[in-house]
Amino acid sequence: MAESDYEPPRKSAKPGCSSNIDEYLHQAYTKSEMSFQEFSEGEKFLTALPHEIKCFLKRDDLLADTEEDIYFALDRWYQKNTKARLDGYLGALPAIRFALLSSHKVEKVLGSMAMNGKERTFNLRKKIQSYHKKFARERVDHEMANPTPRTPRAVLKKNLYVLGAPRDEGQFLQCYDINSNKWTFIEEKISISRTGAGIAAFNGCVWVAGGRTAIERKPLDSVCSYDPNTQTWSDEEPMKQKRYDCALATVDGKLYAVGGSDEIGTLKTSEYYDGSEWKDGVSMRETREHLELVSEIDKLFAAGGLYRRITTKVYRTSMEHCRPTVDNSWRMANKKNIPSEGGRLVATQGIVYFIGWDKKSTVVEHQAFSGFWCTAAKQTLRVPRKAFAAAATSGILYVVGGSMQFAGEFQETKSLQSFNPVTGETRDLADTLKPPGGDVRAVIIERTILPE
Repeated sequence: MAESDYEPPRKSAKPGCSSNIDEYLHQAYTKSEMSFQEFSEGEKFLTALPHEIKCFLKRDDLLADTEEDIYFALDRWYQKNTKARLDGYLGALPAIRFALLSSHKVEKVLGSMAMNGKERTFNLRKKIQSYHKKFARERVDHEMANPTPRTPRAVLKKNLYVLGAPRDEGQFLQCYDINSNKWTFIEEKISISRTGAGIAAFNGCVWVAGGRTAIERKPLDSVCSYDPNTQTWSDEEPMKQKRYDCALATVDGKLYAVGGSDEIGTLKTSEYYDGSEWKDGVSMRETREHLELVSEIDKLFAAGGLYRRITTKVYRTSMEHCRPTVDNSWRMANKKNIPSEGGRLVATQGIVYFIGWDKKSTVVEHQAFSGFWCTAAKQTLRVPRKAFAAAATSGILYVVGGSMQFAGEFQETKSLQSFNPVTGETRDLADTLKPPGGDVRAVIIERTILPE
C-alpha cells in the first residue's frame, strides 16, 4: 500500500510528545508484547506518521538490543516512501543516540547505512550523510562522557517447550523462543523416560506427570518439573493414582490430572495438586484415555480420547467441561461431535480450538462461553500432519513435530508452524533441533522479565 493511499485512523498532531495522539505508537508497542525488532517490522510502525516515529524513537523504554537496531527501524520506515518521508526522516534523526554506538558502528551508520536504497539520488545521499555527521558530532560531544542509556521495559517472555519421545540416550526438552524464533536444547534429561505422560505449565515451570516407563511399559504415578530459571529438573509429590495416557491442565492455581489408564482399565477420575499435596477431584462423565485437556477462563475442557469396549479401544468424539471450583460434576459440552478421530485441543483468548489430525488437519473453533462448535469457522493447515503436539498463546496456534505428508506418505518431521485462526495464515517457523518423534508433548510458559 502506497503511503499516499494511507489514511491513519487518528488525527494528526503537532510535533511533540505531550498529547495522547503522540503516544499512539508507544501504546500499540506496549500492547503488542513484541520485541522492538518484531514491532518495528510490523504495519503499525511502518505506516506511522512522522511525528509519531520521532516521539516513539526518543523513548528510553524501547526493547532494542542495540542503538543500531533503532536506527535500522528508522531506516526501514523511511524506505517505505523515501520521497514523502525525507523531512520526517531527518526530523527523527536526533532521536538516535549516536553516543551509544561504538566507533565502527558509527562509521557503519554514516557510511553504508546512509548510502542504502536504490531510490536515493547522489545529492539526497549527501544531504542525509551531512545530517548524520552533524547529529553524530553533536551527540558524541555532548553525551560521550555520560551517555543516557535506554532502559528496556519489562517484557513478556514466551517459550514453547517440547518434550520429545523417549530415545536411547534419554528423553529431552527443546525450548523455542517465540520472541526470537530460535530453539535451544535442554541438556539435562528428565529423570524417568516415559510415554503417554501429561504435560502442563504450573507455577512458571513445565510439569510432567504419569505415563508409562519407556521399556517395561509400567504405569507411573511420578511427577517432575522443569524450572526455566534454574534449568533443572526436580521430582515432585507423586499422584495418588498411577495414570498413563492422562492429561494435565492448570486452572485457578491448581494442577489437574484427568483420565488415563491404570493396570485395570480406562479412568474417568481426576485429582489436583494445590501446591502441597494431591487431592481427589471431580470424576468425568465418561472414561477417557489418551484424551485432550485444556483450561480456559475458569473451565476445564476434556475431549476425545479412547475407551475400552471388551477387547478393543474405541475413539470418543464427545467433549465435556467442568468448573472445578464451582461445579461438583462435569457437563457434556453439546451433542455435536468432534470432527475427527484424533487431534489436539488448545485454548487462547476465550476460545477452544480442536486441530484434527485427519488428512486435512482441520481447525475448528469452540466458543468457551456458548459451548457450541463453530463449524462455519472450519479451516485447515497448509500441510496435513498427524501425531503432532500443539499449544496456543495470544490468539496464535502452534503445531510442532509428529508426521507430515510427503509424496503421499507420512514421515517424521522437525517442522514448527504457527496458525492464525482469524486470518487463516499459516507460517513456517524454525525447525526443532532434533526430531521430537510421534509421542510428543508441548506447553507454553510465559514469564515477565524485568529490566536489570
